[in-house]
Amino acid sequence: MSVVLTRVDARLLHGQVLVGWRTALAFDAVGIADASTAGDPLQLEVLALAEPGVAVEARDPGGAVEWYADAGPRRVVLLRTPAALAELVAAGAPVGEANIGGVYPREGARRFLDYVHLTREDIDALRRVAAAGVRLTAQDLPTRPAVDLNLALAEGRLAFDNLPDRSA
Repeated sequence: MSVVLTRVDARLLHGQVLVGWRTALAFDAVGIADASTAGDPLQLEVLALAEPGVAVEARDPGGAVEWYADAGPRRVVLLRTPAALAELVAAGAPVGEANIGGVYPREGARRFLDYVHLTREDIDALRRVAAAGVRLTAQDLPTRPAVDLNLALAEGRLAFDNLPDRSA
């Protein structure tokens, strides 16, 4: 399997991925599992210009399953949301581990970590992914410690009602 990282990050391809994670993982390709990006040639062209020498391809999450069987280049798979990760796993991708990197404040979300803000729907999606046997971690950069999200789910620390509501 050539997928070296499966990561949920609302910003998709940006400096943390291209500098921090590429330095740590030496990947040559980025697969973006996002239907809106796959359907937007201009956005895909802009993302492809981000880093010379890194191939960028986009598919909907269901179509990204084959990247996990591909013996091609070392690839990072990026998804915008936990729901997209759940869709990828439900479609049959053999994701052993997934990193939650940047899910930022938005309507209805509560803060779990400085870089992880989740809605009820996000937490439900992470529960489905964890139930499928995927190891979930939160980690913004490879130089920082990973937070075990499976444990946080099991202990109730990731229950929506236990997260601080900072919307007021």
